[in-house]
Amino acid sequence: VIDVWFALNSYTDDTIHRGNTHTGPGISSYAVYAQDQRTTGTLIEGNTIDNAEDPIYLRGALDFEIKDNTITGLGDPADAGIYVRNGYGEIDGNTLVDADGGILVDGIRYGYDVSVTDNSISTSSGRTAIGAVGIWAEDCGSSTFTSGGNTITVMGNAIVADGCDIEDTGSNLIGTG
Repeated sequence: VIDVWFALNSYTDDTIHRGNTHTGPGISSYAVYAQDQRTTGTLIEGNTIDNAEDPIYLRGALDFEIKDNTITGLGDPADAGIYVRNGYGEIDGNTLVDADGGILVDGIRYGYDVSVTDNSISTSSGRTAIGAVGIWAEDCGSSTFTSGGNTITVMGNAIVADGCDIEDTGSNLIGTG
């Protein structure tokens, strides 16, 4: 089940997905899912998501803004709260709790950047989540991954990089174990 789907070859430009609540008795695969680079200028803002395996997944989306969303994950490190792949844009001011896969940036479109700023990533009080990750960035090529002002409270793996140069300023990385 996908709540909002920008399908392959859909040519969606400047879409706004704002102020929605994604909840219910069943689990969705995705709350918001974009499938290719024909999704441009997407704004995902001020939503509450608590029933999806991968709440926000943008595959190839360009010039996105993901901001001020509240995401409660399912406590599985295989599922990122926000997952962007092979695109570019900004991820700012989101709150992720128990989204143990954290914010995952997998590839950045050549010549562009991704910034991840002022997000709060944590687990519920008293919960032990050994595999939880804060921010994971991989396969950035020659593009820059910029991070800053994030508060990440996990047992370990606050920021993980694989094939990315990261510039981080002013983040609070808090170990819980």
